[in-house]
Amino acid sequence: MPSTVNKLIRQYLSVPFEKAKRQGLIRFNPVTATDPEQADSAQRDTFSPEQVSRLVSSADDRDWAGAIILAWGCGDRLQDIANLKWSSLDLQYAILSFRDRKGHLNHRGLAPGFHRLDRQRVRPRRS
Repeated sequence: MPSTVNKLIRQYLSVPFEKAKRQGLIRFNPVTATDPEQADSAQRDTFSPEQVSRLVSSADDRDWAGAIILAWGCGDRLQDIANLKWSSLDLQYAILSFRDRKGHLNHRGLAPGFHRLDRQRVRPRRS
């Protein structure tokens, strides 16, 4: 969150103050007199298998249960997994390719044997 705050305040708010300073309307840019917000370096742990099991058990349907398991297995955010398209999945080479919410291209190797997924049981839904 602090990086977002720093970007919004220091970058975007600073622009009009710099313009006002150049036009002689103010003597200094007040944004430059502030220190950037410091980010906490919070340590995040991964979910344990027991926690994942509880999450899967409480999922509303099989789609969400599968998304939770895939997110845990890949180490990616659930939101990024939920936004996947079938075209992101290469079953022949067991690779998952997608752009995350920040726009970065990601490639994930899937578990051995994943390419043998029963395609009759897991099919894309028609929209």
